Amino acid sequence: MKLQPCRRHLLELYIMNADGTNKRRLTENKALELTPSFSSDGNKLAYVSNITDDFEIWVTDLTTGDTQQITDSEGIDTCPQWSKDNSKILFTSNRSGNLQVWLMDADGTSARQLTSGPASMDPSWKGSY
Repeated sequence: MKLQPCRRHLLELYIMNADGTNKRRLTENKALELTPSFSSDGNKLAYVSNITDDFEIWVTDLTTGDTQQITDSEGIDTCPQWSKDNSKILFTSNRSGNLQVWLMDADGTSARQLTSGPASMDPSWKGSY
């Protein structure tokens, strides 16, 4: 007999008010959703999902409910972080070999690698951006 792990719902995303009211489920699938990051205006949520069998970055518009996959690369794209003006997203990816910090426009275009060398994780914005 072969046993299969239960993958009904692995890790889903919810939002709610600070007091726990108005809970709303954002995802419902057989994937992992990780490292959520709110835009500074609170209208969008960037997160990582492996729903396509590869860890990619997705963005959900919290006002409309629309969701878009904004990365599609070989390897892992993770740890999205919005810029203060919501026009850019920092993220970590191993698309060039080691995990490195990358920068892209908020729609997923114009991605460019910012670091090189040993692995870099958990990008964060410093100073004026």
